[in-house]
Amino acid sequence: MSGPPLFRRLATLVLVVVASVGLAVPATAAAPPSPEHCATTLRCDLGEIARMPVADRAHFVRLVQRYGTRYERDFRRWAAIAAVLDAQRDWGVGDPGSWLAVTGSGLLEALERSLVVARRPGADDFGNPGTGEWAAYLVDLRAGRLDHRPVHDREWGAAEQVALDHGERVAGGRGLVPTSGERRFKQLTDLFRWAMQHQEELSRVLGPLAPCCGGSPTSATRRSSGSPVRWRSRSPSARPGHKR
Repeated sequence: MSGPPLFRRLATLVLVVVASVGLAVPATAAAPPSPEHCATTLRCDLGEIARMPVADRAHFVRLVQRYGTRYERDFRRWAAIAAVLDAQRDWGVGDPGSWLAVTGSGLLEALERSLVVARRPGADDFGNPGTGEWAAYLVDLRAGRLDHRPVHDREWGAAEQVALDHGERVAGGRGLVPTSGERRFKQLTDLFRWAMQHQEELSRVLGPLAPCCGGSPTSATRRSSGSPVRWRSRSPSARPGHKR
């Protein structure tokens, strides 16, 4: 009886060698979720969002923005965040899994989960401290406590900063470092965010040159019904199988 063809003998030899040294074929990286899936479930975590291409992340923000009509008619305020992502794409920064993608996804995760926490205080915030800040923003917006522009921008800027700081900590924990382009882009957005949170001080110092709006600086510090709302959300450890 004749022996097997040569290629069969070689294939058998390769399998024996692989088994003997414990080699394994590398697993294919999981495909990123679609923006539509995340916007429907509101359960995509930071890592999943960061795997999306930057254009998909911008589309995701525009999709979840539609839920904002529960808090303001014709809500389109998060279009500014989608525009920043569009700018990342134009700059050629924020590729999937990069430092900027992970840092920025801290904000996108907070937006997503704030829509849940604002309706169900105590819902899982996915361990993101920005979730409660954005949930408070939505509730304050609906209650009319953010009608004065400096008050609105201060609360927006603070919520954005907390969420991005969380994303930056996650990125650092993964050993990611920003490229020079990512660092410059982040510095520009940090500067704008700082100005949002300090409009009243800038008005006093710069007068008409300040990037703020009209209204009394003293009235901007008062709210119609006291302090802004803050939610205490359930720890992610309380939800079995939570991915982080």
